[in-house]
Amino acid sequence: MQNLTRDGELVVPSGEYFVLGDNRNHSLDSRFWGFVPSSQIVARPLVIYFSLTRPSTTDVEQAADDRLGHDQQLSARFTGFARWKRIFHVVH
Repeated sequence: MQNLTRDGELVVPSGEYFVLGDNRNHSLDSRFWGFVPSSQIVARPLVIYFSLTRPSTTDVEQAADDRLGHDQQLSARFTGFARWKRIFHVVH
């Protein structure tokens, strides 16, 4: 994929898609096996069933200088972990 990077941005070839898995750092997706040709896509997304606002504490190690924005307060963990307006949003 480094050959397809121009000015720091990944350029996806025409007729192909960059696909991300739903398990962040634990998905084998386009970051692992590359682009998906449009001929291999057989369906369209229907609904967003859950959407996180930030990485889970299980996905990354927390450092003393936490630049990812993990909140240490219990109340913030319950209210700030999801994009509530996107949950069960129908994709057009």
